[in-house]
Amino acid sequence: MKNNQPVTNNEKMMLDGEILVTKTNLKGITEFQHPLKEWGV
Repeated sequence: MKNNQPVTNNEKMMLDGEILVTKTNLKGITEFQHPLKEWGV
């Protein structure tokens, strides 16, 4: 079983309309993340 520690209390506020795009590998590890301003971007 995967141990997801340490967990931090860091948060990033996103504006209304922002979309967060992420890509994970087959093990569930995030490889890419990028916030978009709108769907059309």
